[in-house]
Amino acid sequence: MKHKHILPLILSGLIAPVVAQADWTINTFSSGASPAITNLATADALIGGFGQLSQFSQTYTTSNTQDNGDGGGPFGLGVQIAGLPAGGNDNFAFKATALFTVTSAASYTFFNDTDDGSRLRLSINGGAFSTIINDDVLSGPHTVLSAAIPLAIGNSISLEWTWFEAGGGAEGETGYSVDGGVTKSLWENGALGLSLTGSAYTGTVYRANLAGLPGTNPGGPNNLAEADAYVSNGLFINSNTAPVINFGAGGRAAGETPLPAGTPGDHFVVTGTGFIRVEPGQEGDWTFFTNTDDGARLRINGTDVVLDGFLQGPSDSAYSVYNFPAAGDYAVDYIGFENGGGEDFEVLVKQGNFAAAKGFGDPAGAVLLGAAGGLAVNVVPEPGTASLAFLGLAGLVGLRRRRA
Repeated sequence: MKHKHILPLILSGLIAPVVAQADWTINTFSSGASPAITNLATADALIGGFGQLSQFSQTYTTSNTQDNGDGGGPFGLGVQIAGLPAGGNDNFAFKATALFTVTSAASYTFFNDTDDGSRLRLSINGGAFSTIINDDVLSGPHTVLSAAIPLAIGNSISLEWTWFEAGGGAEGETGYSVDGGVTKSLWENGALGLSLTGSAYTGTVYRANLAGLPGTNPGGPNNLAEADAYVSNGLFINSNTAPVINFGAGGRAAGETPLPAGTPGDHFVVTGTGFIRVEPGQEGDWTFFTNTDDGARLRINGTDVVLDGFLQGPSDSAYSVYNFPAAGDYAVDYIGFENGGGEDFEVLVKQGNFAAAKGFGDPAGAVLLGAAGGLAVNVVPEPGTASLAFLGLAGLVGLRRRRA
């Protein structure tokens, strides 16, 4: 196979050439620390894996549960939640799933009694789950009732019960009553018309890790060194691509791009990588700066161009100049960090030398890096796409010849 035969294959579409994608690659990271479990949103995030210290599943035969001997609630002392260390525990969530069969047609009212908040969801005969109790509070032991729900003999009922503990006492009970009666039954009592499949259910306790992952500061990042630790040691949140780095609010540019899904509101790091494409005629000096809340760094071909590692509201960095000696692709690497409050991440550029210290000067007409009027940014280098494919195939051809 001659090398000259490869280009027609690429052009014909039999071999797809590698093409540059005009975007930054954006990643976000956290310290791996959970926020305090103070509501259902933080409990759901914990259950979903964010900031988990541990989780432990156990089969339970009663829906009266507690931690550290808490006997609150109408049914008194329940069983100790398995998987929690000795003594009182804070900042955890408990989630249980159970399956029932209706043995008596009636109107059923469900209840939760918890310290702190809780939720109860129900599915009838495999249908969609609906929330019948949503008790998103911090409170000592208290009872919350659902609306009355008519059920027929033979109905299959799935229940999903979640409750969370912020601090202090910790107890959770759930059950039901029939036709407006005052007598309440725990899940395991089938005398009132709900039969718990297997006489048991699965419950899982999730403990929050408020300390974060080793090497990270859950109260940070406060500077670029801590931001780097988030990337090296922290929890990867999500990734996407974006045409420009323009996230948050309060900076110079409108039209902000959403951060990757799952990025927390505070205490996170965003990175952007790609290749700046310098076209013929664009060689020479370019001025770069960031506008950030809080801090940021910009590197080009491994050289620090912007260093602005401060806790601050939306602010311009120093205006720094980088000289591109020739047309081509130059690796670019951005990191920005958010401690608390609002966030703003922008990278801007203007052709020419407008160097000035932070707080001095203002290169009017600067545009976002990657936007029209500035320099393009690609996920992969733009030149040599055909040659990259060519070299790859040439290598395969050579390997085949050596094996022959």
